[in-house]
Amino acid sequence: MTLEEKQKENAQWRERFLCALLCLSDRPVEIVTAEHTHLRASYHTSDSNFQRIAVSDLETPMGVVPHALLRSMDLISMTFNAPTFEKHGSTS
Repeated sequence: MTLEEKQKENAQWRERFLCALLCLSDRPVEIVTAEHTHLRASYHTSDSNFQRIAVSDLETPMGVVPHALLRSMDLISMTFNAPTFEKHGSTS
């Protein structure tokens, strides 16, 4: 594989990743922190390196935080319910 082909492939994977993030915007997410605290929130977006994640209605043991910016290095996992897509033209 040439360097140009590899760069094109990487760009396609990056585009797919960004499209997936767009599909997840405003969806509920379950978060586990490095301290093993389980949180719930509504995912909004992340920065280009996925180092900071913007959420709203963050449910913590201390209460609900209306808006928060989380550092990805403080998280173990983020779990989303898979979005469902309807087929165009289906007659169900």
